[in-house]
Amino acid sequence: MTVKLLSLASLVLAPFVFAQAPVHVFNAELSAPFGAIPGKVVVHETMLTFVDQEKPESSFALEKGNIQSLTRLNDSLVVQLRKAVRDRVGESTRLSFRLPVASESAVLEQWLEKGMAAATAAPKPGETPADSTTYRFKFPARRDKMIGGTNGTLMVTESRLIFESLDKAEDSRRWEFKDIKELKRKNPFEVEIVPFQGEKYSLKLSGKGIETNEFNEIVESVTKARTAR
Repeated sequence: MTVKLLSLASLVLAPFVFAQAPVHVFNAELSAPFGAIPGKVVVHETMLTFVDQEKPESSFALEKGNIQSLTRLNDSLVVQLRKAVRDRVGESTRLSFRLPVASESAVLEQWLEKGMAAATAAPKPGETPADSTTYRFKFPARRDKMIGGTNGTLMVTESRLIFESLDKAEDSRRWEFKDIKELKRKNPFEVEIVPFQGEKYSLKLSGKGIETNEFNEIVESVTKARTAR
């Protein structure tokens, strides 16, 4: 369940709404395609809220039972959800939080781990688990940088491109088709994603690479979405 926060005032009232249950508030950053979104993570016994410091109207909340999996990558906590939440970027089932204070990060990690048990329970009738997300294509990919690089997966859904890093959460990106200015294919093993905002991403694909018909199908989807911008 996604809960939108209309103002910071609702956060102030949270302890009263949650009665005597403890509430923890931590400074945090949420990973986004254009960088990091500063804000606060608020955790209650059954609920996590991220308050967007710059755009409070883009804040969101999620239930503990919505957590499907948790991975710690360096100083970031990467959370996979059963149901999407909406932040300022759009809907997502994958969130990456970074808390600057190690002890607070550990507390949040423990809270998230407890939620994983509820997330693995059988879905209720009519409920769709997050792993049922339809991926049109998936490609093992690597992004090289001036110093080092990151390995991950380039995924294509019905409405977006996603690069999910396996070792550096801060390098993960997601682009809605309508936000992609240009998509280039130098050869079956090299693609470049140029968004209207943010840095371009050059990726090297492994395996069979991306075939011409697959690339053309993605470009057609991007063009249609961009036309409707």
